[in-house]
Amino acid sequence: ALLYLQRRAAVHAPHFALLYLRRLDERLAAHLDGLCVAAQEGQPWLREEDGDLPGALFAETVVALTVQPSRLDALLSRAALLPDEFQDELIAALGWVDANCLKGTVQHLLTSENPFRRRIGLVACTQHRVNPGSVLHEAFNADDPALRDCAAHTAAKLGLVEMREHCRTLLSDADPRVSFQAAWGGVLLGERSDCLSRLGAWATQPGPQQADALR
Repeated sequence: ALLYLQRRAAVHAPHFALLYLRRLDERLAAHLDGLCVAAQEGQPWLREEDGDLPGALFAETVVALTVQPSRLDALLSRAALLPDEFQDELIAALGWVDANCLKGTVQHLLTSENPFRRRIGLVACTQHRVNPGSVLHEAFNADDPALRDCAAHTAAKLGLVEMREHCRTLLSDADPRVSFQAAWGGVLLGERSDCLSRLGAWATQPGPQQADALR
């Protein structure tokens, strides 16, 4: 858990060279390998250290995805009730593991009726640079605002220019987070009229989105 938190901070630290990040990654990978080898013997420790300990959910999810897939369902159910910073640990674990560990799992998430699980599936596709296909089209029209937000983010990160108009249609979304993500995604995908104007307006006005819009 501690090594994960160190790594999360190091990725954004200006003084961390790639060499030192690699060394930290190797340390983290070695500890995770130990947990995976321990498997059953390590479960009581993971459960004891879980709860409000930052970083524990990341470790537990990596172990589940690697050697104990039957435990993933319970982890997803628990994560859905946690604050965003803990959900980010689950997302980080999906990006950390090899794509082979996600075979079948991501497809199951993408076809779930649960909006949270579908969103996690889209994020996993984004991290591993895989086009989720028709599921992404459906996510743009989902009732859940977080899923619509994620759809625009996924389209932009994967460079799916055919999704440009979908982003533009979300500019008038009732949820400000969705409309911002749509403007951001649309600009990255080459939309230079409505999305760019909206993003420019956010960049010049004080507010929670100003810094992100300016970047």
